[in-house]
Amino acid sequence: MANISLEMDRDGSGVMVDEFAFIDAKHNRCRGFKTLTLWTYHQVLRKLVSSAIMEVDEENTKNCYKFNPFGFIVGDNHANWCSIRDIYGVHTLERAVSCEFHYKQSVQRNSRKVSEKSNEFICLANALLHAETINQFNAACEQMETFFKINNIKELHKW
Repeated sequence: MANISLEMDRDGSGVMVDEFAFIDAKHNRCRGFKTLTLWTYHQVLRKLVSSAIMEVDEENTKNCYKFNPFGFIVGDNHANWCSIRDIYGVHTLERAVSCEFHYKQSVQRNSRKVSEKSNEFICLANALLHAETINQFNAACEQMETFFKINNIKELHKW
């Protein structure tokens, strides 16, 4: 597992220098703990492999070991994004992307908070997901912010 992580160093010459690190937490494996797992696609083995696993009482910045992958794929847990920012610096967030599965899961979960406007919220969230240019993304962000303001939805503004 350690060798896989070392091969992922974006400044190195390993075979996995261009691979993303996918960080995810499982909440039902061990009572009272979360299981943090670091996954990556291994080009030689042609499959997803786990390069680190640990049990933690909460997801926070103390749970990260500093290594330097090409990029990060993270779920919708805010702690993951904060950890990357706090440990590696705000500039590293440019190399981080959201997991599409977890994003869609979050959209569905949060659409229940605006039940009468859930279809509109889902449509706006999908526009964010499928934006192909920075201009499309910024326009979708503005539409989402307007949606929150017009409908006075404060609990989702942070989302």
